[in-house]
Amino acid sequence: MFKALHADSITLYLINEENLAEVRARFQGFPDSDSMLKELEQSYAPRFKEGDRTKYGCYSMLENELAGLSLLGVSSWKDRRGYTGADTLWHMRGRGVAPRSKSDVSRKT
Repeated sequence: MFKALHADSITLYLINEENLAEVRARFQGFPDSDSMLKELEQSYAPRFKEGDRTKYGCYSMLENELAGLSLLGVSSWKDRRGYTGADTLWHMRGRGVAPRSKSDVSRKT
């Protein structure tokens, strides 16, 4: 399983049970921390169904600065259906983080 994906100035780091507490700590201290932490728990934390992982959430870094969250979700492993999502910290919006990170996550197999 991958731990990180890198494309130009964006790096996506996979969120897993081992680093979830560290990721929570990274999102402290921003004006939108509460909403980002809520999204982290609801949408980006690892989820499993019948033993298969269905949510591959990542925290995104633009160069060396925390930028937000990106997601590759699996609706059905059998039918090979999925979806993507992204949430960007307010101060990082407008820099192309979400569109670039979503396309990079969704292209990996």
